[in-house]
Amino acid sequence: MKIIIADDEHLIRMNIRYNLEKLNIHGLRIYEATDGFELLRELEQQQPDVAFVDIKMPLLGGLEAIEKGKLISPHTEFVILTGFSELNYARKAIALRINEYLLKTVSLDQLKSVIHSIGELLTSKASESHRLFALRIAEMITAMRLSRAIAYLWKV
Repeated sequence: MKIIIADDEHLIRMNIRYNLEKLNIHGLRIYEATDGFELLRELEQQQPDVAFVDIKMPLLGGLEAIEKGKLISPHTEFVILTGFSELNYARKAIALRINEYLLKTVSLDQLKSVIHSIGELLTSKASESHRLFALRIAEMITAMRLSRAIAYLWKV
């Protein structure tokens, strides 16, 4: 699982990294960003599964970065990290379809719950994607057979 931690506070990033590493997540790769622009660069380069994003960051705030980031990395699940429980932030997060809204400091149990929930969501999305892919292949095969049958009938 690829995860980005975007927060301008070094101690917050280190705490989340430490707790994520304690969860023994298969294939865990963690990347960091200290502002919204770095987050966008990391999203483009890494295409992570999850991004933990602070709302208040220098240069480009977290909510604005998430809005742009959803276009760059559409499959990424975003989790807001904030020290603020203001209603306006929550409303904007809901509008952006944020997966989770966590108040700092995040506990190991909170991270475990969020990662488990997102893991199930990603598994479900992957299964649905594979099902749709198989359905499209079956439709193409059927269409090819039908076109061959029609071509054969025209020859006869």
